[in-house]
Amino acid sequence: MTDIRLGNYADVLGEVQADLIFTSPPYNIGSKQSRKDGRRKYGEYDPKSYGAITDYPDSLPENEYQDQQEAFFLWVADHLTENGTLVYNHKPRRRNGSMIHPAAWFLRPEVTKVLTLMEEVVWDRGSTHNHSNRLMWPQTERL
Repeated sequence: MTDIRLGNYADVLGEVQADLIFTSPPYNIGSKQSRKDGRRKYGEYDPKSYGAITDYPDSLPENEYQDQQEAFFLWVADHLTENGTLVYNHKPRRRNGSMIHPAAWFLRPEVTKVLTLMEEVVWDRGSTHNHSNRLMWPQTERL
């Protein structure tokens, strides 16, 4: 049976015990405008890069965002079966001129007590919505 749910994990999953949790959380990249789907040459975003986020806040203070991610990992540890797996899709981001890697909050002491980081898969998306003259255009994410 396939069961796909959309929403805040704590609200929609309740007391679920899962063999696999696959998620791609908000990236906290600071989206401030609504997305314009279309062609980049017309000032819009191409279908592969998605542009700004429209359905949830994506501009939290960085400490609050990382604390939310830690809370999610702790919740996952309570809701995976004994041999369960978490696949967490995220990417390195930049704030104040420095890179922030998702492993930074995955490797927090409270998280490492209950979860083990086993592997990192690098996904080459072939496109990016991070267009800035201050950095290279990253086209990868991590699983």
